[in-house]
Amino acid sequence: MTAPQRQFRYQAISPAGVGVSDVIAAADRQAALRQLSRAELVVTRLVETDAGRPVQRAGNSARQRRERLDMFRQLSVLIGAHIELLEALEAIHKTFPVGETRDALAAIAAALRRGDRLGDAFGAALPGLPAYLVALLAAGESTGCVDQVLREAVAQMLLEAAARRELRRALAYPAFLLTAGSLALAVMFAVVVPRFAAIIGPQRRDIDGLGGFVFAAGRIVHDHGVMIVIGLAVAGAMLVGVSKLTNAGSVAAIIGRLFGLRGIIELRERANWARIMALALGQNVLLLDAAALARSCVTTGALQARLVDAERALRSGVAVADALATNNILAAADISLLSAGQRAGALAEMFGVIADEHDRRLREALRRATAIAEQLAILVVSTAIGTIVLGLVSAMTSVYESVR
Repeated sequence: MTAPQRQFRYQAISPAGVGVSDVIAAADRQAALRQLSRAELVVTRLVETDAGRPVQRAGNSARQRRERLDMFRQLSVLIGAHIELLEALEAIHKTFPVGETRDALAAIAAALRRGDRLGDAFGAALPGLPAYLVALLAAGESTGCVDQVLREAVAQMLLEAAARRELRRALAYPAFLLTAGSLALAVMFAVVVPRFAAIIGPQRRDIDGLGGFVFAAGRIVHDHGVMIVIGLAVAGAMLVGVSKLTNAGSVAAIIGRLFGLRGIIELRERANWARIMALALGQNVLLLDAAALARSCVTTGALQARLVDAERALRSGVAVADALATNNILAAADISLLSAGQRAGALAEMFGVIADEHDRRLREALRRATAIAEQLAILVVSTAIGTIVLGLVSAMTSVYESVR
């Protein structure tokens, strides 16, 4: 009797170094892996699905990120202390409350007992885990360096968490200024301007120019304030929804074009790319496989295209430094480091140095952008309030002159 077919959604890297994602039907997980292996695909994630939908959805909440970071940190410490992997998983399982992370630990342990590979077990139990981390876990298992991979994974997760915190801190003060200024403008339009309009009385209909504009705007806000608030709330909700449904690279590109942050976004992307190259090469992953892994974590379309061109050059036998220099991926100083590192057999270390340097540049760029954003917020709010005040003063002056 033929075993019933189950659906599996997979993410993999093709022999050409291109990321692919699709659904495959197989009797079980091992059969699905064999099919993909025959197709010469390097599987980075394989999740059983129900009618084409993942059983467990990936989550990116702050709580889930903290729990995953704690899990990897504890696992790194225990494996580094030469405790067996299954024993370490069972020990960590008891430290988490009932929830997704605890269930994931149990699923990973069960998968390993079935004979699944380490990377596949983590990728299936932890949806949303970066593809490079799944592949590095598989590489660490094959080379016997799981503890080192886990330490580097924890370091990378800490770096990403620190970058998120720094970005939030950078945007907090400008956001506060804009919020406070918007509230002040709302109060002026909803309360102050209508009172001035009542004082002036019917004569306000004869006021034109800046004063007439301020009174007209105040009347609109006073009469339709609730609808304006509802409209802004709906627009905000739609923006959040679109950001969740749209590809992250598209969102990043839109934000970069709108707010002039393209340079900062590319710095962050290059830092992550160089860090993953360092991690992969440090785990003896082949150069082309490492390049494909690192590129799969890049969301900026222009940078991705240049990396694809660099990979083609690498496949044709061009040196790493030359391939990256030809496609303008790194600065001349970084290319020089890579050239020296390749000659000395320290390519992974040089990619780590480049990642650190890009992180430093990113922090400096964020500080500059924050300073500019603060000044712009102050300028916008003060200009708007000054316009209202000037409009009211000009209106009162016009009424006074007409009375005279």
